[in-house]
Amino acid sequence: MSLYNIVLSLSNDSQEDVDMLALNLDKATPTNAPFRPRKSGTNETVYTRLRNQVGHVRKGTTIEGTRAEMDQWISGLIGMAKHLIDQQP
Repeated sequence: MSLYNIVLSLSNDSQEDVDMLALNLDKATPTNAPFRPRKSGTNETVYTRLRNQVGHVRKGTTIEGTRAEMDQWISGLIGMAKHLIDQQP
């Protein structure tokens, strides 16, 4: 969650910007239909979905399952954080 917060802070505090960055860095980043449809019609990436599963109760998820899936995707989130930090003046 802390890494996602860093990425979010460096992405205009916009989950959609985080998702666009994730897809720009890795076009194979999985996307899922969002819990609530976005006005833009875009889907969440796995990173935003997992963040939202921690921050909001989502039917059909467990904290254990979310945590295990976070372990699977942490390296991509680290890569996004490094990329954004490297872009800072």
